[in-house]
Amino acid sequence: MLINLLRDHKPDRLAVAFDLPEPTFRHKKYDDYKAGRTAAPDILRQQLGLVRELVDALAVPVLELSGFEADDIIATLATRAKEAGDDVIVVTGDRDAYQLVEDPHVKVLYNKRGVSDYAFYDEAGIFERTGVRPKDYVHYAALRGDKSDNLEGVLGVGEKTAAKLINKYGDIEGIYAHIDEQTPKLRENLATYRENVDRNLEMMPLVLDVPIEAKIDDLQIGGIDAEEVRRLFDFLEFRALYDRLTGVLDFDSGAAMGDVEVIEAEVTVPDTVVEAVSALHALPLVGPVGVTGHLIAQANLFAGSLCEAMLNVMDCWHNANLFDSQLDQAIRYWARTDPQLQRHLDIADEQRFEAIKSMFMRHGLGAAQAEVRAMTVLYTQVGYISMAIKEPSVVRLSRIAQYCEVFTGQQPSQVEMQRFYSRHT
Repeated sequence: MLINLLRDHKPDRLAVAFDLPEPTFRHKKYDDYKAGRTAAPDILRQQLGLVRELVDALAVPVLELSGFEADDIIATLATRAKEAGDDVIVVTGDRDAYQLVEDPHVKVLYNKRGVSDYAFYDEAGIFERTGVRPKDYVHYAALRGDKSDNLEGVLGVGEKTAAKLINKYGDIEGIYAHIDEQTPKLRENLATYRENVDRNLEMMPLVLDVPIEAKIDDLQIGGIDAEEVRRLFDFLEFRALYDRLTGVLDFDSGAAMGDVEVIEAEVTVPDTVVEAVSALHALPLVGPVGVTGHLIAQANLFAGSLCEAMLNVMDCWHNANLFDSQLDQAIRYWARTDPQLQRHLDIADEQRFEAIKSMFMRHGLGAAQAEVRAMTVLYTQVGYISMAIKEPSVVRLSRIAQYCEVFTGQQPSQVEMQRFYSRHT
């Protein structure tokens, strides 16, 4: 995502704001603020530490302040930059930032899903998305509420009704000044939930004057720790991303990514089950070598969409399918009497399962649902994947698209299918 931003928008200055774990002034005003949110998955909390390491290594200015949310810091920076005549792009997945949009200087790049699905909003874009102008967004949101922050609004008032009321009467005070003109049910709900609306008006505006010391001119990328960046990307096996990063950032990348271990390999095509078993015996039980390592390395857990990631997994499975289905079954039958071979196959299955489960969770599925889908991929349909890839092109694409939808619950886009097709023609 960061690479795409640097490549597409070429910012002169850049900053990242983080929330701190302690309560903010909003929590002190309203005890139930953000109550009921499910805890972040362990895998996400673990990744945040890596995110901080990476941001520090890239020398991206990081801002955080006790008592305030990251959104408040962003709002303050955007206001300062706007007042200085600079253009600002706020990159966020939080709709509260809509209130900051102001032509010609402040726009929002709203992260809808994944790392590449964005909407770029100016004032007209916000109006098209919400039905109100950015300067009216807080009053609009106060009526409809924000469930993600546990801020209930007026019962029965959704996006369309809220926009209609704001556009007709201007603001909350104007609406309540004309409450008698509303339908009986709407009039009753507006009166009943007035306290919610007043509370939301106090909680929802972003703070534009957070006392942060950083100046706009200080927010520049500089002093990149090239060795640390190489180490992190090497550790995470982000080699393709590293190459893309060095293409957009000005630092000496060197000829290679860290100390690369060159592995010499020999392709062996077994003719018999005995030869196949001997070849498997020679593979290590752990490490990057073998079918399992190929699958995990190629599955692309950070693909732009779940469908794209699933298609990559199918691709890997096909490429790593060393044996036809009958020979594979024979090997697994043989493994029943060979503990070492069975252990290898068990580890491979476990690693495949964890890789695919992580892929589903990365794209929004809960742990339980991700486990079910991973099991489905592993133990029910995988035998058909390579068979489908071998079929004629028209039948192949149709079959692969069907499997992708079965596994993910989503229909792959035409672009995603074209990429997949280009690798098999």
